[in-house]
Amino acid sequence: EIEAQLRGCAGVEQAVVALRGEGERRRLVAYWVGEAQAPQLQAALQSKLPGYMVPGGWMKLARLPVMANGKLDRGALPAPQEDEAWQAVAPRTARETQMREIWASVLGREAQQLGVTQNFFEAGGDSIVSLQLIAKARQAGLKLTPKQVFDHPTIEAQARVAVELGGAEQVEQAEVHYVVPLTPIQRSFFERFEEAPSHWNQAVLLRVRGGLEVAVLERALQALVARHDALRLRFVRVGEASTRGWTQRVAPVQTQPQEPLVEQIAIGDSGDWEQALHDACTRVQQQLDLRHGPLLKAAYLDVGRHGQRVLLAIHHLAVDGVSWRILLEELQQAYAQAERGEAIALGAR
Repeated sequence: EIEAQLRGCAGVEQAVVALRGEGERRRLVAYWVGEAQAPQLQAALQSKLPGYMVPGGWMKLARLPVMANGKLDRGALPAPQEDEAWQAVAPRTARETQMREIWASVLGREAQQLGVTQNFFEAGGDSIVSLQLIAKARQAGLKLTPKQVFDHPTIEAQARVAVELGGAEQVEQAEVHYVVPLTPIQRSFFERFEEAPSHWNQAVLLRVRGGLEVAVLERALQALVARHDALRLRFVRVGEASTRGWTQRVAPVQTQPQEPLVEQIAIGDSGDWEQALHDACTRVQQQLDLRHGPLLKAAYLDVGRHGQRVLLAIHHLAVDGVSWRILLEELQQAYAQAERGEAIALGAR
């Protein structure tokens, strides 16, 4: 079907599409003979096919390889090479420039390296990064859906389908604290893990490069807790123990936190410091409290000549793999702002 659409494009004499690469790096590659250029062909297919059917690689050939009997020799098709000329097509509108900046921020690339006809997933994006792209676009006042990112995976296409957010579509920004029903997976959690439910968490141990101010880290983490309602969840068991009944609510933001989120721990570098580090992390993780909070706990661990670490532990009822990417990016942003003495501003919720 893709080949048929290609052969119907102006300037294409012959065309073939092959799946190249291995594992997660496999991609569709289009080979053609004719005067047509890759950007025009890609744009033509994007208007006719869903995003996953648009090739991520393009290669113009003088002729297609054939076998002695005249049939196409797919095994002789050359390995695709990146065509810098068409991948680096510059933005032509203010909206495309805006979208390119958003791409650069979530992909960790220089904006000038990204072309408006480049495929988001070929440029390093994935399904989780696409959620960050949507969030960044929303902060910039643009609405994109996950389906649109997949169906329109280029800057020029996303700039075309993105719509400006109206006031009614903005997420509520005021502080909220309320009772909310348990989700099915939360109910399943309490049924399966009746013993020590507060201890179930996900944690990351980060190596500190350069200096780190604990007070600044504390301020940044408090800002994250205030920003994300899930980090202020509280869980209470109601009724008889046999009923297994739990309720959850979102606690209000504390203007004066009762206790710091960051604990400073000196491990030292003598003896079995790795075991000591492990034990300290375990003790911090055991401090999570479903009833009273916090659901996030951190530690700054000094291991002498082995460097410093930062432990972040969040209860599994409030965090998952997608959440970590968002939280760590926001933590870095909040820390940088606080370190400069600025008010922490992470954009609209």
